[in-house]
Amino acid sequence: MEGRGSLVAFFCVDKQISENGFFDGLTQKHVNVYFGGVSDISDALSAFVSKHAKSAKPIKRENIVVMNGVTTVIHCLMQVLCDEGDAVLIPTPLYLGFVDDLSIRSNVSIAPVHLSSEKGANEKPFHLTVDLLEQSFQEAIKNGRTVKALLITTPHNPLGYIYRREELLSFMHFCKRHQLHFVSDEIYLTTIFGEGEEAVSSLSIDENPLDTDHFHVLYGISK
Repeated sequence: MEGRGSLVAFFCVDKQISENGFFDGLTQKHVNVYFGGVSDISDALSAFVSKHAKSAKPIKRENIVVMNGVTTVIHCLMQVLCDEGDAVLIPTPLYLGFVDDLSIRSNVSIAPVHLSSEKGANEKPFHLTVDLLEQSFQEAIKNGRTVKALLITTPHNPLGYIYRREELLSFMHFCKRHQLHFVSDEIYLTTIFGEGEEAVSSLSIDENPLDTDHFHVLYGISK
């Protein structure tokens, strides 16, 4: 089978289902799936995300991939960005589901960026800095690991911390310097309850130094 539709159909399917002949006899006309999803949904999502993320650039239909949840997106994204055995930088504490999201199908491991619970002179507890990213990156390289990406969550899960604009920009420059993919899970973007609080989306940063091939923002409607 050829074409974009078949790619999605087989890309997300379990190996066992495929090996058991589930798709035997299917032709392209039976599989009509597009990465962007149904056009009406893609258009609605592009308008929604552009508004709530206050995106610096218009988000077009072709910029969006629609799948059945952020977990599925992460599964597929890791298979695209990484080779088996690669590592992804993730600040800890972290959303525990990332462990399975990275490892089950892609065999990608986590290179942890350990955050301290101690309060620094001008920092809050569990504060992520570029220095910490650099230390963890160099340690992973020293141990023979290949790091392909940085994965953050903002607002943070489980800490609830909202990264500031200048922090996000510094993380982007770090990724640019080391040719890493920047992946921002922003599923809690519109779930802010503190009075006067507002999440900053990576999409809103017009000084973003990354090309579109290395910049990935995730959002889902379940939260």
